[in-house]
Amino acid sequence: MRHPKAYSALLVFTLGMLLLLSACQRAPDLAGSDWTLVSLYQDPLIPQTTITAEFVVGPWVIEGSAGCNSYQAVYGRDGAQIIVGEILVGDDFCEQPEGIMEQEEIYLDALMEMRRYQIEAGQLQMLDAQEIAILIYDLLDVQ
Repeated sequence: MRHPKAYSALLVFTLGMLLLLSACQRAPDLAGSDWTLVSLYQDPLIPQTTITAEFVVGPWVIEGSAGCNSYQAVYGRDGAQIIVGEILVGDDFCEQPEGIMEQEEIYLDALMEMRRYQIEAGQLQMLDAQEIAILIYDLLDVQ
C-alpha cells in the first residue's frame, strides 16, 4: 500500500517538522519497535480487535493495523516530542465486531493528536498537548 508520491510528500513533511521541533531531552528511540494498543483515550479496545504500531527502522515511518485497515504515516521526532504527518489508510470496511470502524477512526485521529511520548513500566504512552495519555501500548512480542 505504498504510494510513492504520497510517501515522498510525507517524508518532506517530516523533515520540516524535525526543524520545528526543539526539545533537547533524551528519549528512547522508537525505531525498530513493535507495539500493540491496550488503551485508547483511557478505554480498553473492543474485544476481538487488535491495533498495532511498528516504528520502522530507516525513514521515520509508523505503520500497522488500525483494527480493520492497515495504515502508514511518516512521523517527526525530537527527544520525546513526536508529530505524525498525513496518514495513508486502506479502504476496507469491516462490519464485525460492532463498532470497529468507529474505533479505527478514533485511533487514527488520536495519532494526529500525539505530541510527546514516554515509556513507563514497559508501556509506550502517547500524550496529547495537555499531557494526557491518549494511547497506551504494550511491547509486541515478535516470535
